[in-house]
Amino acid sequence: MLKKSAFLFILLFIFSGILTSQTHNAVTLDEKVVYTFLEQAALKGVIPAPREVKPYPLSYVVLQLEKIERKKARLSPQEQEVLAMLLESYGEADDKTLLKDGNLQFQDDFFPVQLGASMKFQSNLNLIDTGDLGLEATGSLYAKGDAGSSVSWGVDLTAGGFLVDDYDPATSFGPEAWEPYTFTKPWSGGVYMLSSLNRFSPMPVEPAAAFSYETEIAASFWDNRADFRFGRLRREWGAPGEGSLFLSADAVPFMAYEGTIQPFEWMSFSFLTGVLDYGEDFRSSDDYNIKRTSRTQQNMYSVLQMELTPADWLSLSVFDGGVYLKRPEPGYVHPLMSRFINQNYVGDFDNLAMGGSLVLSRSGLGKFYLSAFLDEAKFNQPDFFGNYGNMYSIQAGVKFPVPVLPLTSGVLQYTKIEPFTYTHYTVNSSPWYYDLNMETAYMNGGESLGYGLEPNSDEILLRFRSLPRNDLSFTGGYRMVRHGTNAGSYFDSWGSSTEEELENDIIITPDNDPDGAYSRDDRKDFLKDAVYEWFHIGTVGADWDLTSRGQPVSFGLTYSLVFKYYTDYANTGDFKPLDQGIYKNEFRHLVTFAARLFP
Repeated sequence: MLKKSAFLFILLFIFSGILTSQTHNAVTLDEKVVYTFLEQAALKGVIPAPREVKPYPLSYVVLQLEKIERKKARLSPQEQEVLAMLLESYGEADDKTLLKDGNLQFQDDFFPVQLGASMKFQSNLNLIDTGDLGLEATGSLYAKGDAGSSVSWGVDLTAGGFLVDDYDPATSFGPEAWEPYTFTKPWSGGVYMLSSLNRFSPMPVEPAAAFSYETEIAASFWDNRADFRFGRLRREWGAPGEGSLFLSADAVPFMAYEGTIQPFEWMSFSFLTGVLDYGEDFRSSDDYNIKRTSRTQQNMYSVLQMELTPADWLSLSVFDGGVYLKRPEPGYVHPLMSRFINQNYVGDFDNLAMGGSLVLSRSGLGKFYLSAFLDEAKFNQPDFFGNYGNMYSIQAGVKFPVPVLPLTSGVLQYTKIEPFTYTHYTVNSSPWYYDLNMETAYMNGGESLGYGLEPNSDEILLRFRSLPRNDLSFTGGYRMVRHGTNAGSYFDSWGSSTEEELENDIIITPDNDPDGAYSRDDRKDFLKDAVYEWFHIGTVGADWDLTSRGQPVSFGLTYSLVFKYYTDYANTGDFKPLDQGIYKNEFRHLVTFAARLFP
């Protein structure tokens, strides 16, 4: 009987491979047009809202596009043109010549393979201060294919030259040729200065070379009811709005295995466990080397997310995850075990977090969403909102289709990141003579895993996106960002404990710091307890993609006006700009140009 079962299994595998292969590789998050189209189709009620765990497998994207195709009578003529373009791009299109699409396809019943290349150039410039300059010129080689009908694989190697402005780490979060709080490293690890290739640095403040290697093995079964992936790439989880509090699309890629299982149409369950990259934040650039940074950053990352849609107008999601020192911890790796509960069984040196989202939607009108992320909390203290020991983020907003204009949507959103959120106290390692403080901040490669704002910040965002034609897209909007400069306002590890303190179970936290920097007697008071930076940012941009016209190139142009000033309510009693001393008002006129071959 056992031999017969094995024989039947082999036959099933063989015949499943003979079927037409369906690629399950990830549709990368920088392919914004298709993700925008799916979201806008959901806002119009053409399809149910796609799941919040991204990137999607290509097979899942095609499945959603085919659902829209069956209801295309509800779309305008322009929207139908965009749909046809996407179906041609992501569906089973005829192979074009090498000069048309930049790839070669080798068809095979079992192992079809595609080899390809692409190139990108981008420049960022502050028109007021041309010293604020950024350049990126890269080339990518990739290979991908299928193994039967259920398994796909892919590798992508990108290398090139980079340059960012020599920003002041003491006063700036990152390079100033970029719109505030939007820069993310397009390379992996550090960069190699061209003036001396043995110099390793976190940022290319002079011309430098760098590379990124992304890869995956993906599998999908039962019409995407069960998707699995093992690879290194960018991800976004739990983002009903613009940007995620939990796992952001701008977070640096990392290696992980993950899966999504959807037993019912109204429920899906996702899990992920991976190893994070070492790296310090944008402000840290001295004495940067592979050994030093990796000595204190040996972190793993595990998350769970459950999504429920009990009614057409209601969606719920629950998030549970955390960062912990590398070790074979079965409780964090197990797909069904709560990370938060498991910490109570194995110890309290890990940085655990939890949260969730609520979405109320109405077909054709849009949706309202509310998300919360809880890093740490002291529920036994009477002043929850004023206590530094409570570290959380909240986000609320509305997304809506814009009437009359085809494939145009808007979003109005508020996000608040409390002090010390996404950071964590350093954990003293053992044995003590190594004298290492291991860091478990909610960060990867020196950047936040969650929302891109620094702790002790908030943001009001108004943004519009439009796809009026299949080759043209527009963006525009306004952001107001406010960021404090007091305790817990930066991506810095905090607190430390001596061997004696640890032996007596004394861990220095914002709730018991003996130095008083953020002790029980202090109370956070947003906008009124320190000097605050204020940013007013207006942005317009357009992308022109000529691939639908047979030309394998695309162009992008974006302009941002930034006005920055400081207030000090704690000492002046008002919110008037200081404009004195080191706190000067500042304007930036930022222009970004991008061109891509074989996009």
